[in-house]
Amino acid sequence: MKILIVYYSKTGKTKEIAHSIANELADGNEVKLRRIKMKGERNLLATYLLDTKKAIKREKPEIEVIDLNHEEYNLILLGTPVWSAKPAPAINTYLDRADFENRKVALFVTLRLMGGEKVVGILTAEIEKKGGKVIDSIIIKTGLFHKERMIEEARTFIKKLSI
Repeated sequence: MKILIVYYSKTGKTKEIAHSIANELADGNEVKLRRIKMKGERNLLATYLLDTKKAIKREKPEIEVIDLNHEEYNLILLGTPVWSAKPAPAINTYLDRADFENRKVALFVTLRLMGGEKVVGILTAEIEKKGGKVIDSIIIKTGLFHKERMIEEARTFIKKLSI
């Protein structure tokens, strides 16, 4: 099975989940991992506040070029952190530009407090509007001391997908 994992991560938690998922799927599947980045992005705490404002407004900033043609993949996994009950702005741009026609998609969102269900709803609506089908999703709470639990939740999610 050919699987694409696309994600955005600012603090590294969503990245960690994406890599855990990729490792879990590597046996017997062809897995491609793609990180979305905003053009000129800096990983500074100060920019987080500006980026959160963009998320609230559902802005679509320029992103670095990634392949947006998904025809060759049997499954796409899409990951984003939750910012003010919205997807990260770079994910908005990706959703706007990517082709999901007849693609199966599974979602993973990471958050600290709340808003995960709302983000899953936003992502699902956008993907279905573009002809894709969301087959499952997981909301993973993050925190300073929860690395092992986060990774275990990701593993359980992948097993549940029966890939």
